[in-house]
Amino acid sequence: MQPGKITPFTIESEQLNRTVKLSIYCPKDYSPFVDHQLSLCFDGQDVSQMGQIHRKYEQLIDQLSDPIVFVFIHYTNAEERRLEYHPNGIHRKAYQLFITDELIPYLNVHYHLSQTAEQTILIGDSLAASIALTLTLEYPALSKRAILFSPMVTPEMIAHIRQLDETQCKQLNYYLIVGNTEDHFQLMTGDDADFLNPIRVLHAVFNACNIQHYYAELDGGHTWKTWKPQIEDALNYYFG
Repeated sequence: MQPGKITPFTIESEQLNRTVKLSIYCPKDYSPFVDHQLSLCFDGQDVSQMGQIHRKYEQLIDQLSDPIVFVFIHYTNAEERRLEYHPNGIHRKAYQLFITDELIPYLNVHYHLSQTAEQTILIGDSLAASIALTLTLEYPALSKRAILFSPMVTPEMIAHIRQLDETQCKQLNYYLIVGNTEDHFQLMTGDDADFLNPIRVLHAVFNACNIQHYYAELDGGHTWKTWKPQIEDALNYYFG
């Protein structure tokens, strides 16, 4: 298949009081008259540049169901990312409202997208996976499915999931992976972080709540070297 096109754009966000930089990938044969599934990619520059998810999609397109539009949402700096993505970040609620009240209406005006929460997939790594997960829990009308590459998991997130009722649990579906050496990861602050064991707890809670999900512990650490080889399986999991 010929490569599709990535187009940069910006949105002036009232919720965040800043300009948000984004890019959108449309397949080569994109048509405004055909329904396209939507994939929102947090840490967009990493998912597109290091993960190359749109290129893997092009290799698989003949095997997948409906065509996909990928929206890559970029962050400006590490501190802004933490404040907006972290489950306890002071700007997380505003960031979620940017997604639901500003970005989605913009996309619906400019592109032909499927409107169901089952056909919108959220993707992220680390803190970007955390914001993807919290969006599915707090805004299930947006999406009930997410590809989670080593999310940062907090006790509050676990407590929220335990409080879901049976119907809510049955609607959720995740693709969750983590590296088996992620129990000791050095953050940019110099602090040591454990991603592995909280994710094991998350997996156990998913099982206890009968939440459908794929889970794997891979050889590797908290890096795209670990996550990138999983993109093909992740796309097939939801779109195959």
